[in-house]
Amino acid sequence: MIAIQYLSRRYGSFCAVRRISLTIPDGSIFGLPGPNGAGKSTPVGLGILKASDGRITVEGVDVTADPIGAKKRVGYVPKARRYARP
Repeated sequence: MIAIQYLSRRYGSFCAVRRISLTIPDGSIFGLPGPNGAGKSTPVGLGILKASDGRITVEGVDVTADPIGAKKRVGYVPKARRYARP
């Protein structure tokens, strides 16, 4: 299970993500679509972009305390590629 609790990400005075909380159950396939710069990498990037506030745990492993241990527990695709059709 991935648990996101009161997560925020600020860039100076701009708040890209404001206090989101969600739980993703084991075995789930989860996507968070949106345009570049919308704040998707903070909650699902598992430590790629550090949160300003809040906490993310993966199977009880805190992403801030043990980012490698948390990443070993999930599959993460950071960006989908678009291919031209023949």
